Amino acid sequence: MSDPAVTFALPSSLDALAIGVGGISGALHAHRRNLDVMGILVVSFCAALGGGVIRDILLVSGPPVFLTSPSFLIYALLGATFGWWFANLAGRATILLEVIDGLFIGVWVLVGATKALANGLSFGSAILVAVITATGGGVLRDLFCGEKVGLLRPGTWLAAAALMGALTFVSVFWLTGNLLGAQVLTILMASTIRMVSQAFDLRTPMPIDVGTILSRSR
Repeated sequence: MSDPAVTFALPSSLDALAIGVGGISGALHAHRRNLDVMGILVVSFCAALGGGVIRDILLVSGPPVFLTSPSFLIYALLGATFGWWFANLAGRATILLEVIDGLFIGVWVLVGATKALANGLSFGSAILVAVITATGGGVLRDLFCGEKVGLLRPGTWLAAAALMGALTFVSVFWLTGNLLGAQVLTILMASTIRMVSQAFDLRTPMPIDVGTILSRSR
């Protein structure tokens, strides 16, 4: 295998997409909570940049990227503006919010996994970084919106979608060596799982209460 930093180089367009989608997601959630313009901007920037900041801290790769690349702030602002512009449409069409949330998870899983491997981490560590990166921005978004953190809601397929996306990326790349194919399938897998679970209200299984089962069997 060639040098990891070259093999797993991430196109700047993908960074822009991840940050932009995060900004849109933050703006839509903030508008749903009736926040003012400043509130929408704060939530949007947290959603757009939060996951990347957490990732950079975990990778110990220097200052968060947005501090050294001002263009990232522009991407976040554009995402926030776009989300605010279409906020009224999202209020009437819940499907738009579900699609954006699905893309949010899919793209950030890919960004997290790719950058982890570019820093020489193992496949297992890359999966962990990818899941944390994909969910970190959403956790900050929910906290600033005053909502119950989606990651901790019983039965939601948020972490599960991120995990399946990360496993897809690692598995496809390891088996085929096709980076582009792994990237496309990762976004499709994580985003589809998240959107389908929201559309059909699918729930992950709850823990089994062994004590209750044993008491009933007596």
